[in-house]
Amino acid sequence: MSATANPQRYASPEILMEDPNLSAEERKKRLEEWKLDLELQLNATDENMPPLNKAGDAKVGVDDNKSELLRRVTNCLRQVH
Repeated sequence: MSATANPQRYASPEILMEDPNLSAEERKKRLEEWKLDLELQLNATDENMPPLNKAGDAKVGVDDNKSELLRRVTNCLRQVH
């Protein structure tokens, strides 16, 4: 697996944490990338640039899902040694 692999290819940050092929340093790097991406997406939504669905309408409930995912990513980051 490449060090530049997309962290979101994992179904959850918890699954990323369980990947035996990743060192602690690789886990930390991927979780930090994932966290930054989520923060940027949430910031864009705060600036009235919400993600759109195929019809061009703002997606409902997206911020709640991303906020919860950001919390989980942050919790996993705290566990990396």
